[in-house]
Formats: sequence, structure tokens, C-alpha cells
Amino acid sequence: MKGKKRDIVLYIVGLLVILLVNWVVGKSFMRFDLTEDKRFSLASSTKSIVSTLDSPLRVQVYLHGDFPAGFKNLERSIEETLEEMSAYAGKNLKYEFIDPYKKETDKKKRGEFFKSLVQLGLQPTSVVSNEGGSNKNTLVFPGAVLVYKGRKIAVPFLKGNREDDLYQSMETVEFELVSGIKVLKQERKKRVAFVEGHGELADAEVFQAMNALSLQYEVGRMNLSLPDKIENLEALIIAQPKQAYTEQEKYKLDQYLMNGGKVLFFMDAIETRKDSVGLQGLPYDLNLRDLLFRYGVRVNMNMIQDLNASPVPIRDGQKYKLLPWSFYPLLNEFNKEHPIVKNMNALLTRHINTLDTIKAKGVKKTPLVYTSKYTKVKSQPIVYSAEELRINLDKNYYNSGQLPVSYLLEGNFTSLYAGRPLPDSLSFEATKVFLSKGNGKGKVLVFSDGDILANAFDQKAGKPYPLGFDQYTREVYSNKQFLLNAINYMLDEEVVRQSFNKNIVKRPLDKFKVEEEKTKWQIINVVVPVLLVVLFGIVRWWIRKRKYASFG
Repeated sequence: MKGKKRDIVLYIVGLLVILLVNWVVGKSFMRFDLTEDKRFSLASSTKSIVSTLDSPLRVQVYLHGDFPAGFKNLERSIEETLEEMSAYAGKNLKYEFIDPYKKETDKKKRGEFFKSLVQLGLQPTSVVSNEGGSNKNTLVFPGAVLVYKGRKIAVPFLKGNREDDLYQSMETVEFELVSGIKVLKQERKKRVAFVEGHGELADAEVFQAMNALSLQYEVGRMNLSLPDKIENLEALIIAQPKQAYTEQEKYKLDQYLMNGGKVLFFMDAIETRKDSVGLQGLPYDLNLRDLLFRYGVRVNMNMIQDLNASPVPIRDGQKYKLLPWSFYPLLNEFNKEHPIVKNMNALLTRHINTLDTIKAKGVKKTPLVYTSKYTKVKSQPIVYSAEELRINLDKNYYNSGQLPVSYLLEGNFTSLYAGRPLPDSLSFEATKVFLSKGNGKGKVLVFSDGDILANAFDQKAGKPYPLGFDQYTREVYSNKQFLLNAINYMLDEEVVRQSFNKNIVKRPLDKFKVEEEKTKWQIINVVVPVLLVVLFGIVRWWIRKRKYASFG
């Protein structure tokens, strides 16, 4: 009887221990990522954002269906990221994968559905697959629609359709998702303005840039000569000015930066004009060089030639052929450690110049974009013609090496007007609150090209081409992504920095080794499991035989 009571007590104690362990585990929240590239780990800022969702967030992913392995890998990466996010968001994050072709089976309704996705901001891409010996084109929507509190936003994932582009897309999945969630959670969109009044790019020329930014920000125009309050803006973009800024306008920019504002300069140093000789480059007088000089960057009055360049058509007898035009560099050398240009593809530029850094106490100067190593700097006077397409293509002629053409400036800026008279005609209120030193929150980005933000226009279709579109090669470069990354970083540095820390490591198979060892691994995979089962059966039979033989 005592033994029976002891068993009952042990049973109850064991049951209580199991219940206690389950309760402790239920209250605890632990997740372990044992992968080398930490593909299942979220940034701490991402965890914070999704865990504070106070209403259900619905994510509809339209990258689903039959397509090549690269897109399947991207789909899997999206699913893994959403699964991790839902672990922290709980019941407030639901996601589903939708095949656009199965969503609507009727051809007409499917076309209308595809059109609605495009209107939301999801751009399709055409994928070619081989079926039965013939190529098949399929439209793929590599993106998602996020719905939160009745608001919607489209989130694109694809950076390109080449293998390397798809891997880069996988690395930025978390960033794209968390950026969309942040926009939906904001009670007020942050405000970004393009400066006007100095011959900057017109609305039609920056249509695609403004449209891309408008998905996340409130985008408008700002004339610095008017009494509008500049301090209500989170960022200012100066896109290819052609006329000089007044001292009063410079003062307004300067004090905006001192108060923590963010300014992006996309400006040309040289104006190109046609004359009887060919093309002539004349320096712009924008009255901004001293401002940037004080902040730590010198804009040089020259022009870069780069062998890695986009082509232009040139007459060759009765035909035209495309030849690389060294004054239109394709930039694909980046500071791989910085999130603005991490995972960036090439940028399409026109007539760029060199930048140098100047000592500026308290300012951190980070180069972002470089030319290729095959460059030549053309100094004043700058005269060139189409004949340069045919001559000087020897790489030994292009011996200036890699040159930085974009810098990010961060830190404690010193005002241009510190220790010098303030501009005339300033209001009393403006002079009363003058800051000679920045508050440490301001940021400046300088890019020695204004065309990087200009979209070409399709006259026949009556609509602008995508930003970064080359009309001759029909390729789309990463100009739009650079602008978005730059604005996102400058307005929310920590989220961008953490979200871009992920690196998906490619582990390609050695094709030659696979061919050499194919038979060996086929035998190992097919024969060895069978032999193990047979061996296990023999050992078990022998053990049973010995066991029962002992009774005899």
C-alpha cells in the first residue's frame, strides 16, 4: 500500500513539474537563429515597430505562383521575414500569399485586377520560363499590399531580375516591409520639398522622383524667397539649379541645417552648351560653393570622363550604332558599408564633376559613390565633340583612378555666417534666432549630378519614362532607389541602418565537382539507407536469437 501511495505522490509531483515548466515556457519568449547569415533575425527597431501595432495589419503578398527558382527564393525570404514579424506582433499581423492568376480566372476581370495592382503601386515584371521547349512570358508582381486602419500602401521587393539582383532583393525584404509599416503607423506623413526658383528641374522632369517619394512622404515645392516656414519641412531637395541663390536664401538654408534640417544637393558644376565647335562646358555660378565648402565639401569646376559609360547613337555611314559616351558615366562602385548604397545597382548619370573634402570640425564626411578606376578629369576650358566617341578609348588614357562623386555629411555643422555679417534685408525675427553652430541633428548629402533625378519623357505615349531609364539600352538603373534610400536614411537613420544589416550568403554549387561526384552521391543517397536498414535487421535478429537461446 505504501508503494502505491508513493507512486501516486510521484505521479502528482511529476505532473505539477510538467505544468510548471509549460507555464514558464509559455510566459517566456525566446527565438534562436542558428543560420550563419542570420536570415531569421530581425533588427531590434523592427521588433519594436511590429510589437507596438495596436490594430490588425494585413499583408497581401502577390509574389506567388509558378516561376523560376530565383523568384521562389525571394518568395521564401518574404515568408520567413513575415513569420518572424508575426511572432513579435502576435494576432495583430496576418499575412497571405496570393497567386494573381488564380485570383481572377476570367481574362477580362484578371486584366482589371492587374490594373488595380499597378494603380496601388505594384509594378509587374515579365519572367521568361521554358515549357515544353518553348518560352513562356509571365507577369509577376514582386510586391505586397499592406492594409492598416483602413489605409493601404504598396511595398515593392524586386531590385532587378538577374540572379544578383534577386539576392539583393532578399536582403532588403525586412527594410521594405518595416518602411511600409512605419508609414501606415504615422499619424502625419513627414514632409519633403523640392526647392524651386533657380531653374531647378521642373515638375515633369522630377515627376517619377516625386511620385516615388509620395508613397511614404508628403511631397511639395518650396521657394526660398517666399516667407514660407521652412522649419516645418523634414527634408529639402535641391535638384539641378541653374541660377544663383541669393544670400538671404543661403542664410535660410544654413539656419535650417543648423536647426537639424536635412538637405540633399543634386547639382551640376558645369553647364553644357552647343556651339560651332561641338559642345562646350561652362561653369555654373550658383553661389553655393562657399556654403558647401564651410560644411566640408569642395565642388570642383571640371568634368569626369569614365570608360564605364552609357552609350549614345552615332552615325556610321548610313547607319547608327551605339557607342559609350564617356561623359555619361554608369556608376557601380559604392561604399559597401553604408546603408544608403548597400545592395545598390548601377546609377545612370550625365556630366558629373569631382568632389573634394575640406576640414570641417565636428563633421563626419562619408563617401558614398565612386566612378570606375578608368577615369579622366577634363579641366577648364572644357570643349568636346562627338569625335571623342571614336578616339581615346584606351584604358591607359583614363588614368585618374576612382573618384568620389557623392558625400554624406553628418555632425555639428558651423554656420557659414558665423563670425561674419549677416545678409542684408533679413527680418528682425530671422536675425534674433541666429545659430552659429548646429544642434548635431542636421545632415547634408551632395551628389555632383542633377540629371540623376531627371526622368526622360515618352512623347508618343505622353508619359514620363521610369527614373533611371536609358532610352537607348532600355535598361532601368537604380536612380530611384538611391533617392529613396538617401531620404529614408536621413529621416530615420537607425531603422535603415539596422534593417540593412542582413546579408544573405550565396552558396553556389561547384558545377565541375557536381559532375565528377554525381555517381558517388547517388549511391550514397540510394544504397546506403537500404544497407543501414538491412544491417539493423540483422543485428536485431542476432540479439533476439542470443536472448532466447539463453533460455534453452
